[in-house]
Amino acid sequence: MYYDYYLKFTDEAQAASVIGTKEIPNESPILYRDGCDISVIDVMVANTGHILTDEDGTQYYENIPIPGYHVNIRSTVEQPDLAAYDTAPTTPMRVWA
Repeated sequence: MYYDYYLKFTDEAQAASVIGTKEIPNESPILYRDGCDISVIDVMVANTGHILTDEDGTQYYENIPIPGYHVNIRSTVEQPDLAAYDTAPTTPMRVWA
């Protein structure tokens, strides 16, 4: 059984302080939590449903950024300390395969 968390933070620093980090030699620290798979999304976008046209005449859907720093976590054990940051979407835009 897996526990999936769709987390939203104000920024990367808050995510690191809540989730934790791991030092890797000669690299920047990464988000890390023992026993968890972590997928950093950062800024997400939402489709407004409006169709725009670029200078070449190509039409495309307008997307707007969703505020926050987004991270998905999958764990084999519950992570109750993450509940305050879990958005629990009914139809997540990005899921674990």
